[in-house]
Amino acid sequence: MVHFSSLPRDIRADAPLWGEIRDLLPGSLATVRVSMLDDLGQSWTSEASYRADWDGAVRLASSSPADAGWSGLDAYGPYWSMTPEPAEGVPFLPFFDSTTVSLAPVTTDVAVRVDAEVVASTQFERIFLRGVTVEEWRDEVIANVFVPHQRRASGCALVIGGSGGGFSWSNQVAALLAASGKLAASVAYFDWEGVYGLPTALEEIPLEFFLHALDRLKSLSGDSDDLAVVGFSKGAEAALIVASARADVKDVVAIAPTAYVWESARMTRFPARSSWSRRGDPIPFMIFDADEAFYESFDKSLLRLFHERAIEQHSLDDAHIPIERISGRISLVSSSGDGVWPSTPMCEAIVRRAAEAGRGRQVGHLCLKGAGHYLFIPGAPVPRDDGTPSAYARGNREWWGLLRSMLGISGRANRQVTA
Repeated sequence: MVHFSSLPRDIRADAPLWGEIRDLLPGSLATVRVSMLDDLGQSWTSEASYRADWDGAVRLASSSPADAGWSGLDAYGPYWSMTPEPAEGVPFLPFFDSTTVSLAPVTTDVAVRVDAEVVASTQFERIFLRGVTVEEWRDEVIANVFVPHQRRASGCALVIGGSGGGFSWSNQVAALLAASGKLAASVAYFDWEGVYGLPTALEEIPLEFFLHALDRLKSLSGDSDDLAVVGFSKGAEAALIVASARADVKDVVAIAPTAYVWESARMTRFPARSSWSRRGDPIPFMIFDADEAFYESFDKSLLRLFHERAIEQHSLDDAHIPIERISGRISLVSSSGDGVWPSTPMCEAIVRRAAEAGRGRQVGHLCLKGAGHYLFIPGAPVPRDDGTPSAYARGNREWWGLLRSMLGISGRANRQVTA
């Protein structure tokens, strides 16, 4: 009877898929279907066909598929190649970070077909909160603090998500850092739906909000010498600004960042306002000159053009993020296929500015070739908006490995429990 061997059980959500399918006919073709449900009830699925070895086995982590959404050896392939099937009556959301905000275990099903007949099936959970306790801050700071049961890395990290608002992106990243032994907090600073009484637009968000969150996290950590700020997209913009205002930030890791302060993310063309404020005053910013057609369609494929045009046409001096004021290490991650804004040229501008200030050695830049803007954890289904799927998948593994290294998290923590 066909059966699974050494398939993972209760694994961390950023772990790959491994294990074996045994007792197939040697040389037979087996189709493996992997599916999982998100918070909205959307089903994400992928399929790959494998040719059984001479001993009648398919080794999921070390067998190249004969037919799949990827080529070569890729233990993450069954996950990142998944595509969503919208649930009836639920608004379609294609971004996995926005549909797993609850951090509930993601139920994952694996089924094997031979000649259209299901010959084996199993189910397991992919877990965000493995060995982690969650503490909620719901006062002047809106944050989720993820406390690892076993601290395997010193210090703490404040994680800031992008313009999706709320806890999307930041929740999963902070939870998985804590699952690897790093005290981490996910901060929500605005939300399109106004959850927790937060602003409903990314307009003139007080920098003090993040500074207060850092103070509380630092106090909880008890380690004043190892403070990190991690941000994605608009959150990377915030992270760099915050680090420029705090001499005690040891590391800032900016994913798909910008070299400038940009105008607010909003639903109408006028008025243009800064995304951030300090001591009640708006921080000088760049206007990206979106036209009326954009605000009617919200076609995100136009955003890069608007940002590039603004950089070419406008004075940048006041809107530069003051990189030279950052005292800690700066790790930048960009994507050559970024369709939202030119993150790679802007990272290069940051590197040049740091070098001119005599601080070039403290800045590192990882450019992900062919990936797009929406970088997320490895093992998540990749977007189809920009970049290429395989480059996205490779990029997610690369930036995640860089982040863990910068935060002092051992790669050995990726080893998971099997059945």
